[in-house]
This record gives sequence, structure tokens and C-alpha cells, in this order.
Amino acid sequence: MLRFLLIAGSIAYIPSMIASVLESLYVLAVVDTLVYVVVIYAAFSRRIGAEGKTLVLVFSSYMVGVVVLYMVGAYGAGYIWFIAAIVLSALLGRRRLVVLQLVLAMLALLVYAGLIYFGLLDHDHPAFSVLIITSNLLLISLLLSYLIFRLLGSMRRAYTDQNLLSKKLADELAESRRYQNELAALIEHKDELLRELHHRVKNNLQTLSSLIQLELAEPRAECIEYSAEQGQRMMQRSIALLSVVNDLFLQNEAVPWIDAAALLDSLVYYAVDSDAARPFICSVLVEQQCIGFFPQDATVIALATAEILSAAARGATACRISLLSVSGQSLLRFQLSADAAAADGIYGLQENLKLELTGSRVMSRFFATLPTVAAVSASELLITLDVSSYAQDAAAEA
Repeated sequence: MLRFLLIAGSIAYIPSMIASVLESLYVLAVVDTLVYVVVIYAAFSRRIGAEGKTLVLVFSSYMVGVVVLYMVGAYGAGYIWFIAAIVLSALLGRRRLVVLQLVLAMLALLVYAGLIYFGLLDHDHPAFSVLIITSNLLLISLLLSYLIFRLLGSMRRAYTDQNLLSKKLADELAESRRYQNELAALIEHKDELLRELHHRVKNNLQTLSSLIQLELAEPRAECIEYSAEQGQRMMQRSIALLSVVNDLFLQNEAVPWIDAAALLDSLVYYAVDSDAARPFICSVLVEQQCIGFFPQDATVIALATAEILSAAARGATACRISLLSVSGQSLLRFQLSADAAAADGIYGLQENLKLELTGSRVMSRFFATLPTVAAVSASELLITLDVSSYAQDAAAEA
């Protein structure tokens, strides 16, 4: 602003210098020149901060007003410079500076009136007129200062409201973008889940088609006979197992595998034929923690478990399923028990299970090593199935 005043001030400075020389007012010319030099220095000096430049501007106006008033009198522009100093103080928002300029202006005018009254200054207007001018200047200065402060306050409030509105709009925009990103991520996740579901359905249908083809293409062992109704129930059970695997996979979308304990617990209900000749009690114990199966692998485990439990239910009364780790291998064990009446036939049950599991389409198709069947006592059998190729370490995957 000071640099602008240098250009604009030259409009008043040059005529003032000409008039001062013509009227022999050399003191006024010197003061105007000094003030103009000070303003030039303040405008281009880097040592003077914004506060200092403000004070230079205000007090320069006041000093010019005092000199013009005392040298020219009431007909000069001294009053205008006083008003300029007060208005500049108000525009800069400095209330104390406004009060100081009012006090200094009133003091200068009162001293000027006193000098005229006592005859120390030979100006052709009475001191009383100076007092009237002083009171009017005070009123006009107060009114202008009040209006300026009101205007600045309104502008400040409008600026604050605009900033608050801008911040609110920015926050709402950021929130909208966040929701948009979350929605896009959710849609992408759902699409990925849908693709996975389609893939799972396709795999399940292929698995089911393979089972049907194997069932139709290959005869079973001669010692095992199934009626059409039993074959139908087996296919229904296989479809139910595929549904169980899908449900377990969809229960937890955060992980790509199915917990082994949850899988085995769910399989117990669907894998056992409800029309078995005798009650069959089955329990599950997972000793190897943090083990899971990918969905396609869980389908294979479900079908194999169904084969073993279905065969075991025809001769055993209870089964305890265990998933444990032995020498770095993940083993699925079925500990079968028979009642006292059937104890003598435990070895016959062992042979039937060996024969059936050896001829199992699921075992031969999906497992490199067939399950082993061993009698551990006169009333207990132990079936062991190596599932190391299908088991996943959930903790390591996480």
C-alpha cells in the first residue's frame, strides 16, 4: 500500500511543493519532502515490518496535517490529513491507534486555537471557529471510524462464515468421496465374492458330475450292495455336503478358507445316514489348531468323510473324529467303537471297511494314499486318512 501511495501521493506532493515555494512556505516544503522520503524508505525497506510501515503511514499523515494547519491555517488541508490519519487507523483495524489519533488531532487543534486566541499566530479567523471545526472533525471522525469498524466486522464475519462453509463443504466432499470409495470397494468385494461363488458352483457341479459318472461307470465291490433308494440318498447327501461347504465359506468373507473344526462339526449331521440299522454317535476333536481348507479342498474332505462315516455306521456304534499333526503330516482319524454284542465281528467290520474304502471312487480319485484301517482292540478300529495336501495353515496365511 505504501508503494501505491508513493505514486498517488505525487499528485498532492508536486502541487504542494510549487505552492509552498510560491508562497515562501519553505518549512512546509521541507516537511512534505521529509515525509515523502520517509514513506519511500519505509515502502522499500526490508528492515521495517508491517507494523512499522503502518505506524509510518499513520503518523506521516498526522505530521503533515499539523504542519499544514500551523503554516496555512484553517483554510488549508490540515483537517483532511487529520481525518486521513484517523480513517487509515480505522481501516487497519487498530482501535487504540484510532483513539490515539483522535486525541492527538484534538490536542493539535486545541493548541492551534489557543495560539490564535493569545495572538501567537497571526491567522485571520477567530479561535471560536477553530473549536467549532474541532468538534465537527471529532464527530465526523468518530462516525467514520464507527462505520469502518462495523464494515470490517461484517466483512470479518462474512469471511469467517465463508471459511466455515468452505471447510464444511470440503469435509462433506471428503466424506462423500470416502463413502464412494467404500461403496466401490464393497461392490468390488461383492463382485469378487460373486465370481468366487460362480467358480465354486461350477466346481461343485463338476465334482457332482464326476461322482455321478463314476457311480454309473464302475461297479462297486461285490460285498457291498446298494438299492436304488440308497443310491439316491447318497447323491442327496453329497449335494447337501456341497451346500454345507458353500455356507461355511460364505459365513466369513474375510478369509479364503474354511475352518477345519467348523467343517467337521457340520459334516457329522449330514454325513451319517439317518436310516442306519443302529444308533451311531459321532464327535469331533480338532487337536491341530489354526487349520483350514480352501473351498474346493473342503469339498473333497467332505465327500471323503461322508464315505467313511457312511461305511462305519453300518457296523460301528460310535465314532470320534480327530484332526491332528503327526511328524509334520495332517491326519484325519476316525476311531470307531462297536458294542459288546458286535465285538467278535470287529475284524469282519475291518475287512469290509478296507474293501469298501479301497473301492471308493472319492478315495481313488482325490487321494494319493488310501486310508488305512487298523484294529486297535477287540472293539475298536482306527481309520487314518492323510489330508496334508489339502490342509492349510490358517495362521501362516493370515
